[in-house]
Amino acid sequence: MKGRYISALLVVIMLLSLASCSSDAPTADDEVRDFTKEVCDNVIAGDYNFFEENSLLDEKKDRDLEDVLDVYYDNDMWDKDQKKISDYIKDSLSYEIDYNSAYASHARKTGEIDVYFKYVDYKTLFNTCDCTSIKDYYKELKDYDKTTEQKVHITFVMEKKHWVLADYEKIFVDLFTWKDFHYDFTLDYSKYIEGTEWNGAVGANLDEYHNTIYLELDIFASSKVDLSTDCYYKVFRDGEEIYEADVMSSDYLSKYYYALYNGYLLNNGEPIDEGTYTITVYDFNDNEVLSESCTVVKDDDSGSGGVSIGSGRSVEFGDSDFVDYISQAGWYERHPSKMEYDIWYSIGSAQSFEYYFELYDADGNVFYTSDTLEIASNSSYIELIVSADDAGVDDIKESLDTIVVYDGDGKVILTDYD
Repeated sequence: MKGRYISALLVVIMLLSLASCSSDAPTADDEVRDFTKEVCDNVIAGDYNFFEENSLLDEKKDRDLEDVLDVYYDNDMWDKDQKKISDYIKDSLSYEIDYNSAYASHARKTGEIDVYFKYVDYKTLFNTCDCTSIKDYYKELKDYDKTTEQKVHITFVMEKKHWVLADYEKIFVDLFTWKDFHYDFTLDYSKYIEGTEWNGAVGANLDEYHNTIYLELDIFASSKVDLSTDCYYKVFRDGEEIYEADVMSSDYLSKYYYALYNGYLLNNGEPIDEGTYTITVYDFNDNEVLSESCTVVKDDDSGSGGVSIGSGRSVEFGDSDFVDYISQAGWYERHPSKMEYDIWYSIGSAQSFEYYFELYDADGNVFYTSDTLEIASNSSYIELIVSADDAGVDDIKESLDTIVVYDGDGKVILTDYD
């Protein structure tokens, strides 16, 4: 009887011992919890090798893991300041693993867990700060102490008795939201506009065009902004939108910006329709920067083939045979630093003309004579362009009174006045 009792006691002790050994063995959930800490540490460290060695990769697609992760850690398309911001946010990362969310199975060879990453709250700062540039924003970010939290769900699969990440890239897609954030520090560009001018317009308010093939609104702005990269414009006729330009343009000396319509812009030499035209400039957040209107009329004041200009005088055509082929002529721009006069024409391929031109001051003295050039049959207009430097004057607009264009035989093609 005593022997049976001892035997039974030994069995109980052995069972308890086995139970004790079994409880010490790590479960699938425990393995996933431990592996998750390694994953999070290497997300922060940016260890590409860790993810290459511990991820389920698609060999058929031959994915280059380093190129994928470069998008999140070292994107060459970012400018220097945005890269500094991204690095700062990444360096602020910390995490807390939700150990209770771990669920894994050796039998199914799958596992999952939730992690809560914390980092500096860059979005709230952006929406509340008064920064006007990305550099200012970066300075504010370094002194900002508020954080935000992002939940990331991580999944695992077992390969050769080891847990690996089932979808490593999803971790970065869910977490690195700042890499695609657009830091748009919109300026009120209207505050930087110093003046406008309708180039070549006439009338009491210098806002009328007669028989014109183009409209040009010149815009003078502070050097603190660049309208050519930050703005676009639309053209309206009698309130109806008829044209939209992708960007503004600036003159070759960057003295001013201009918005063009028709003629040169659309390669059409016909006078534009009558009406009230409005050019409205917007920034790329579609905020209106400025809006100016002018009037276009068609009349016969300019004479046959002539163009009415700001002085009230008209183009006078000479006796050159080339006159018969001119469809339009007029001033394109007259500014202190530069002038341009354009002539639109149509000639046959077998015909050939040469031309040169001279600029006269108010006393009738020539102060500039161009080289002799050929009028091409494969084009539709010529541009007579002279800078103040080329003409040897300080202010070509002030110096200029008359332009006379001659053909190669010295016969007058046309005379026009500033």
